[in-house]
Amino acid sequence: MVALENVPNQRRSAVSARADRGAPGHPWVLNRQHIVRFGIGGGPFAGNWSALREFVQMVEELGFDSYWRPDHPVFGPDAWMTLAAVAASTNRLRLGTTVSCVFHRHPLMLARIVADLDRISGGRAVLGLGAGNLEPEFRALGIAYPRLRERQAALVEALQILPPLLRGETVSFHGVHFQVDGVKLQPGTVQQPYVPVLVAGVGERITLRAVAEYADASNFIPSMVALVPAIERKYAMLREHCVAISRPYDSVLRTYQFVPLLLADTAAALAAKRDVVPPFLRAMDPQTKGGFIGTPEQAVERLLTLVGAGCQYFILSVLDLETLRLVAERVVPAVLAEVGSAVQRVQPGGPR
Repeated sequence: MVALENVPNQRRSAVSARADRGAPGHPWVLNRQHIVRFGIGGGPFAGNWSALREFVQMVEELGFDSYWRPDHPVFGPDAWMTLAAVAASTNRLRLGTTVSCVFHRHPLMLARIVADLDRISGGRAVLGLGAGNLEPEFRALGIAYPRLRERQAALVEALQILPPLLRGETVSFHGVHFQVDGVKLQPGTVQQPYVPVLVAGVGERITLRAVAEYADASNFIPSMVALVPAIERKYAMLREHCVAISRPYDSVLRTYQFVPLLLADTAAALAAKRDVVPPFLRAMDPQTKGGFIGTPEQAVERLLTLVGAGCQYFILSVLDLETLRLVAERVVPAVLAEVGSAVQRVQPGGPR
């Protein structure tokens, strides 16, 4: 349900919009910003809920920080409905999408869904947003596939609507792509101080500026940017955008995602695991597009290289339980030991 109120349309500056939040960053970002953290994405792709429930409960038991679902309605189960079911089967994991295309749902509808997940999960929702880059998915949904600049502009518009809606504000916005007129979510979210927003993309002039102005986290994947000098350049641009609006650079969480991550100790075992990769991912070369296939030791080396480039938080989309165990038992401890962080085991309680 939404409430409609008559208020004048008002487009606020990024500085004033962020000032309304009070603190310069979300506790999820600030409370543990000096510790490399890990979230898990994916799991069984065949729509087997009992298998996914077992998977996410193991993710929580192993001490990971979060669980993420890809939001591609043409290629798999609905992300937000799945996360709501995951919320009922877990107690601590933060739950988010990587990522929701702003063209697939009107911002008001998306805000309603996110607020409901936040209430169902007891305040654990994270909203992942992107401009969309899969033209076949747009066509399948009957949506025109705009040029990149237009998709980026729509993302910026959505970022001027969604965060204030999720903070309980009454919002009016009249843009080129989206319009809302005096809308307030009722009931709203329960998370304090607000639902954090993660934005995927590496565009230096538009997307990274929008991250600095409106978001709490920036997400990269190898198909966007893979080489260390390029990653360092993107983070330097993000820092410049933060400085320009007097925002602390460290109030933006710098995340990096592999889709998929497949681990095994031998080449033969790795070759066999390729069979669990869904067709739409198998069409891509995981080593050069979105993912990583290798031994645990190779994964540690790659992750440490990314930490050196400035990455703080890794979202590892795994497809099998063995990879999940290898990440927990051999990859995470080795990375944390190398960067000087103590292994963090989560205590019972609320979301971090």
